[in-house]
Amino acid sequence: MILKSKLSFCLEIICPANSHFEPQGSGCPATCINPNSTQNCPLPAQESCICDSGYILSGGVCVPEAECGCSFEDRYYRSGETVILGDDCGRRCSCSHGSMTCQSYGCGPLETCSVEQGERGCRPNSYATCWISGPGSYHTFDGVTYQYPGACRLTLAKVMESSPRSHFMVTVEKDPRGQQGFVKVLNVEVEGTHVSIEMTESIFPHFVRVTAPGIYNGSLGGLCGDYNGQPDDDYRTPDGTAVSSSQDFGDSWRDGPLSADCVDSGNSNSSGNSSEQCGILVSPHGPFTQCWATVDPQQYMEACREVIRASMNPASALCEFLRDYVLICQQRGVPLRDWRNATDCEPTCPLNSHYEICGSSCPSTCPSLSFPFTCDTVCQEGCQCNDGLVLNGHQCVPPTSCGCYHQGRYHEGGEQFLDGEECQHLCTCDGTTGLVGCYSNPPGTCYASGDPHYYTFDHKAYDFQGTCRYVLATVCNATDELHQFSVEAKNEQLSGLSVSITAEIFVNVYGYQIHVKEKNCLMIISTRHYIIVSEILKCLFLMMNIEKTCGLCGNFNGNSNDDFLTPTGQIVTTPDEFGTAWKVAGNYTCSDGCGSSCHHCSNEQPARAQCQVLQAADGPFSFCHEQVDPTPYFNDCVFDVCVSGSRSQDLLCRAMQAYVSACQSANVRIYPWRQNTTCSE
Repeated sequence: MILKSKLSFCLEIICPANSHFEPQGSGCPATCINPNSTQNCPLPAQESCICDSGYILSGGVCVPEAECGCSFEDRYYRSGETVILGDDCGRRCSCSHGSMTCQSYGCGPLETCSVEQGERGCRPNSYATCWISGPGSYHTFDGVTYQYPGACRLTLAKVMESSPRSHFMVTVEKDPRGQQGFVKVLNVEVEGTHVSIEMTESIFPHFVRVTAPGIYNGSLGGLCGDYNGQPDDDYRTPDGTAVSSSQDFGDSWRDGPLSADCVDSGNSNSSGNSSEQCGILVSPHGPFTQCWATVDPQQYMEACREVIRASMNPASALCEFLRDYVLICQQRGVPLRDWRNATDCEPTCPLNSHYEICGSSCPSTCPSLSFPFTCDTVCQEGCQCNDGLVLNGHQCVPPTSCGCYHQGRYHEGGEQFLDGEECQHLCTCDGTTGLVGCYSNPPGTCYASGDPHYYTFDHKAYDFQGTCRYVLATVCNATDELHQFSVEAKNEQLSGLSVSITAEIFVNVYGYQIHVKEKNCLMIISTRHYIIVSEILKCLFLMMNIEKTCGLCGNFNGNSNDDFLTPTGQIVTTPDEFGTAWKVAGNYTCSDGCGSSCHHCSNEQPARAQCQVLQAADGPFSFCHEQVDPTPYFNDCVFDVCVSGSRSQDLLCRAMQAYVSACQSANVRIYPWRQNTTCSE
């Protein structure tokens, strides 16, 4: 729990999962390597995020103490981490419960032991590529090109059950009734993780390429063949039977019944010059001659003609197909001059990007900022983001507009997601900093403003005009996990009126005490581990995620029906009874509410006109409407202004300040508003 003095306060510090903020944290926090590092620490105390009780730092992450890693051969490994050691990759070692266990290991005949990006391992010596183009052209890993017009769900490549290799499967879904049988959905499954990509015009709908490492030699099946280096046996069905026709071969790898609906319709446009259009591929005067020796263009001619015949826009389809051929050439290391000028295929790039004939094949993206990697692939033609921008999906954006990389997954800025084995943490991605803040439960907010209008943690609204000192929030049924604190408010009668306002605030926490008299507004933000108090008092805010509170702010259990709970455990029905029950004893004169004599507003219209600025769509507070609903603040404003007589201007400005403070507590940027209202400082 933190209490900052001198009334110079900051907003809530966001700490990673399983940690909390401390103003005087140890400069030598306990780690798995040195759990006693806090003892005799030579460094001064500093404000920092400290692991929760029962947790300890492991590689910069707070983990349960029982999940500490292993110190082995002068290095530290996290619990559950498995590494390959030795210049020949001769050992495979795993860390479990603080102990490292090693077994004999070694690379296979198609692998080489090497270190990449600081990690040693066995890596393939070679790769092979299979592709599918247009409505039905296929090229296997072993180099067989064939035509198959089948649609529906088709298996391109999968690891057969007899193989000991890691499992993966690539399938495509083709709709024969839409877009002339082109691939519509690409599905990838790797070790139980599934990814589905819906293909669109912007991501090469006519071309799918699958590249497999040589270690899968002879282990695969599907429309890409068995990858054993022998082209003459590629037509094998799932049960291993060799067939002679591409139709029988393709049908065997299709999911679902063999029905007419799963055969491409064969619809085509009336263009009769597809051979002439595709002839640019094999023209000795064309831009592709440099690549002929490496990538035989004749293998692509039939696929090109098929794409042209099937497309409703032959010119666009030709350019996309030629780009596919260029990418294959570049992947094989063949440099090509600018082919687009010779083919009238002018590139169209999205906003904030430009065309390059040889740009990076792994450009900077939002996820790569948090998870950098080495790019060792050859360049490729296409659109590249302008300097200073990175890819976020299909858009080029500034790095500050990116999201967060958290435990292997990328999240957009502002995205909220659940974390933890039992989804017990609600996390929020800060798109500006790239940091993720996680809380055991989302914080609740209680506020009191104006004549005091109260709004509990469980969203119960009520009015109470008592002029005594009352407990707003404190810890009830305390446990060792929760730090004791209390926030009390002293109300006073507004001069000449039967209404009251909050005049003084008393905060007690960690042995510290703060007494704030009326000046502006007081905001108190509290989580399980700390409270932050700022110097603002014409309204009062409490933000907490402690589920064992009591006082005028309620018990924060998610049920607003039992918020009127007294210190004795009794539920009362009226605000006056509830407020009186939480009065702080003392030697002072006060009244417990106005009862039946409370002032009522007889004509709201003038007050509504004055307060309407809070809700105006083009007003000075519109910047906050999406984050904080102005309606309850408008209603409170109308009541306060209506009953305040000659003090209406003062109460109007208090209401506006209350809404601005709520916006600030929601981390909304505040723009100058006083100059656009009647509330000058």
